[in-house]
Amino acid sequence: DARYNVVVRPNDIIRVPAPEQGTIFLAGQVARPGSFGLWPNATLSRALFAGGGLAPLAVPERTDLIRMVGSNQQAMIRVNVRAIIEGSQPDVYLQDNDVINVGTNS
Repeated sequence: DARYNVVVRPNDIIRVPAPEQGTIFLAGQVARPGSFGLWPNATLSRALFAGGGLAPLAVPERTDLIRMVGSNQQAMIRVNVRAIIEGSQPDVYLQDNDVINVGTNS
């Protein structure tokens, strides 16, 4: 669209808004549990790596993703992090306020 074809001259200031951000939460058997800023295209496996990886007692097959699905409801799904890391299952894209809880046998 020619309306958006503007000329940029020296000393012009161009402002690009920052991408929407949010927060995700890592809990359970991760090296560094806590809250982390949500970055564009964040996935479950990358979030776990950002949290220092799995703790020694972690059972990757017992990882729960808790997500708000309405204003008053949340859903929990069990994901197999081992299969995601091995590439036999697709990674999960994260959303604002997602909680990842890595379980254990004990």
